[in-house]
Amino acid sequence: MDIDLKLVKTGSVDGKSPAELIEVLSDMPATLSHFPKLRPVTELGENRYRWDLEAIGAAGVEHEVSFATDFETDVDAGEIRFSAVKGEGNATISGVFRAQESGGATELVLEVGGTLRDIKVPMLLRGPAKPFIKGMFEKLVDRFVERVAEAHG
Repeated sequence: MDIDLKLVKTGSVDGKSPAELIEVLSDMPATLSHFPKLRPVTELGENRYRWDLEAIGAAGVEHEVSFATDFETDVDAGEIRFSAVKGEGNATISGVFRAQESGGATELVLEVGGTLRDIKVPMLLRGPAKPFIKGMFEKLVDRFVERVAEAHG
């Protein structure tokens, strides 16, 4: 079973301009270390990292997620884009970190899209499994944005 994802999460960071925030976030191992359930990232090359997560889910519906992404930082645009590396892991995840002015603070926006693939779920649990696993992944992304904002605010 595959699960498609499309998420947009935001957090507020005080005390840094968008350019300063993107500059700090471009240290990808440090930034990614805020992601819950993430084992230490593996550097696969320049600006390419493999993410391996501990199992997400519960009650017999658990899935270990792994994927790799290439990162490209554009401080002037206030963005760090990441794209899926084909053939790495059981997910394809892409997106963008965006820093923008918002009412005197800097708003961090994280857009994520992709697919969690090959999830083994007993036939009887397939109906509720998709929203459950999707919700669990969304909570991890929520917590990630909160941690990044707390660490840099």
